[in-house]
Amino acid sequence: MDKEERALSEFAASRRNLLGAIDGLSIQEMMMSSMVGEWSIINILGHVTSWDEACLKIIRHYVGTGVFKPSEIKSVQKYNQEQTEAKKDLPADVILNELVSVREDFLEVLSELSDKQWDEIFPWPWGETCPIHAMVSGLADHENEHAEEIKVSFRKFHGHQPA
Repeated sequence: MDKEERALSEFAASRRNLLGAIDGLSIQEMMMSSMVGEWSIINILGHVTSWDEACLKIIRHYVGTGVFKPSEIKSVQKYNQEQTEAKKDLPADVILNELVSVREDFLEVLSELSDKQWDEIFPWPWGETCPIHAMVSGLADHENEHAEEIKVSFRKFHGHQPA
């Protein structure tokens, strides 16, 4: 398996893990404040989608123009707060639909990259410099971290793992 296939496999597995973590939860449970730290599960899903959106925007521009133009995020913590605030009043079904649709768009744009583009090294908004395949793997790791947080919170609240 090459780097591109491995990154895409990790990306798919992390999404399955995240969806598995919320499987069986009601909208009300996902919207409970402070379910995971100070965030609700819906906040976490919006957060994961915000990072997909940020990277998708960069990759989409790169595919369309051949120019890599990352947005600069001076503070990841501030960016996370701003994105959470921007999505806080969105209905849960909108957040859940974005979780799916943004990832579908991201995968479509990634499919347009050449092998050479997958290996090109670029600066990413959070300050890391790495090839696109490593960025995708990093997003998968990030998503898995949040999936595990959700599972732990669910166990604390319900006393067992989601079904």
